[in-house]
Amino acid sequence: MRFIDNHVTSPFLHKLAAFRRSPFALIQLMDATTGDLSETPIIVEPIGSGFLLALPDGPDAEWYAEILAAGHCTLRWHGRIYELN
Repeated sequence: MRFIDNHVTSPFLHKLAAFRRSPFALIQLMDATTGDLSETPIIVEPIGSGFLLALPDGPDAEWYAEILAAGHCTLRWHGRIYELN
């Protein structure tokens, strides 16, 4: 399942996130162990001055744990970049 997600689903959602009307965005964060920048496609909904992020994998998602550990991340949505704390 991870192979399909990494090589089929994720690349497709990365392309879909580039469209202005897409509900998908890209969470950008630094990997705590390697220091590499990673992008994870997610569904977002703007709410007031912030965003509601979907957690389809639940709170056990690896990217979510990395954001909590770092205390911040970057969101690329509809051609704009937002710093999230």
